[in-house]
Amino acid sequence: MLHVIDMQVHMQNSLCHRTGGIDMYVTYPVHIFQYCHYVAGLVGIGLSHLFSASQLEDESLGQDDELANSMGLFLQKTNIIRDYLEDVNQGREFWPHEVQCLCH
Repeated sequence: MLHVIDMQVHMQNSLCHRTGGIDMYVTYPVHIFQYCHYVAGLVGIGLSHLFSASQLEDESLGQDDELANSMGLFLQKTNIIRDYLEDVNQGREFWPHEVQCLCH
C-alpha cells in the first residue's frame, strides 16, 4: 500500500508544483511531455515498483524507472490521440499550440 500512496503523493505534488495546477491548455511540446509524465509516467513507475515488491514481476522491473516512465508516456499519448475530438468539444486542448500552427 505504501507504493500506491507514494505514487499518488508524488503525482499530486509534482503537478501542483510544476504547473501551478492542472492546466487545460498546452502551449509548447515540452508541456505535453511534462503533463504525460505527471499523469501517467509516475503511474508506470509506481506500478512497476509495486509489481516488483509483490514479486509478481522480476525485481529488476522495479529498478528501471526510465522504461516504466516511457510506457506510461506512450499510453497517455495514445489516450490523447484517441480522445482528441471529445477533448476539443469540451474545451480541453492537449495538442501544443506550437504544433497546431505547423499544420495550417
